[in-house]
This record gives sequence, structure tokens and C-alpha cells, in this order.
Amino acid sequence: MSDSPGSQRSTRVPIFKLYAQGQNITQIANALGSTYKTVAAVINGGTADIP
Repeated sequence: MSDSPGSQRSTRVPIFKLYAQGQNITQIANALGSTYKTVAAVINGGTADIP
């Protein structure tokens, strides 16, 4: 994942959308081609906004 804010937000938003639909972390990671650790960190961070 790139360090640019646009890239970070474009990764976080779909994670939250899938999570809100009831998908678990493993399903989200597989759907987005990301790692479990990355998805969990985004969800546990709790916001789609860049800090």
C-alpha cells in the first residue's frame, strides 16, 4: 500500500463498506487482495479518515 493519503483512503473505504455488510476480516482481505493484518488494523483503527 502506498503512503499517499488518497491511496490510504481508497483502501480503507472499501474495507469499512464490506465490514458493514457483515463480512469478516478474512473475507475482506481475500476480496481486496490484502492481508488479514492490514484489514484488522484498519477496522480496529475505526475511521476511514486519514489521521
